[in-house]
Amino acid sequence: MQTETEEVRQKKDMTDILVGIVVALLAYVVGSLMYDQYRDYVESAPASNWVEVSTFIVPDFEAGANPNIDYTRIIKQEVSSSWNAELRRYDGEAYSVVCNKAGFSELDPFRSPPSECWSLGSFVDENCVKSLEPGVHRLAVTWELSPRGLDRTILYPFSSNAFNVLGEE
Repeated sequence: MQTETEEVRQKKDMTDILVGIVVALLAYVVGSLMYDQYRDYVESAPASNWVEVSTFIVPDFEAGANPNIDYTRIIKQEVSSSWNAELRRYDGEAYSVVCNKAGFSELDPFRSPPSECWSLGSFVDENCVKSLEPGVHRLAVTWELSPRGLDRTILYPFSSNAFNVLGEE
């Protein structure tokens, strides 16, 4: 037969176990809710959470050249990126694509080339750049960012200024 103190101790132990289970379940529920909120925030985050282009300027240049461009980007977090670049010529009414190039990049904040490394031929075929006819042009790039751990891609389009290829038209 159990004594009264043993019975009280068993009830206390049972109560401690139940309280522990309730606390663990509560922690799990709160943690799940917080994770879901974080996931919703990340899933709806803009491209600028991973990468941001602050400068994208192509200078006017003589036909036959491959000019360096003023291109500054800030990579904030590692991200995989497919990209498509289109060099467009203005015909007086609209821009039309004269050459394009696509690629894939692993963007890393610790391995970003300095801004002086970029030429127009870094984005589209250099032979196409060197064979451009005189006139007004624009470079348009679209990155399709694939952040690690996300179930979606994020489009990040940007365009250069209108620039002139100089020479006899």
